[in-house]
Amino acid sequence: MLATPASSRTPLWNRRVRSNAMRSTCALLSLALGACVAPAATPALPADFPATVRDAIWADAAQRAGVEPGALRLASAQAVTWPDGALGCPVPGRMYTQALVPGWRLEIGAPGQVPLLYHASRRGGWLWCARERAQPALPAAPDQQR
Repeated sequence: MLATPASSRTPLWNRRVRSNAMRSTCALLSLALGACVAPAATPALPADFPATVRDAIWADAAQRAGVEPGALRLASAQAVTWPDGALGCPVPGRMYTQALVPGWRLEIGAPGQVPLLYHASRRGGWLWCARERAQPALPAAPDQQR
């Protein structure tokens, strides 16, 4: 029979205490670290965003991305004020109303793809905007930021 070192002859009850203490320490550490790291907020459409516009945009984005609408995710949603009727996405040679237009700027993405950019007005108009044509919007009016 081989001799075993004294350190390996720790009583079984002592091993359990050490194991439980280590588990407790790990649990506390993971709770502390988890509490320090805030999960990324998932963007959401404003409550007053028209459902018909949402459905139309999702259908268009799904077709452009070549996925089912359920695979799409909202990457960002901002209440904005568009500088004119072009909704921040003018087509060269077209004329637009010269009035401020309250609305939203949305980015909708499919897994592994660059999010698509959509601009919408509060009156229900919307369009897909190629990133190279997109123009900056003005900040939303205080009563529009919800």
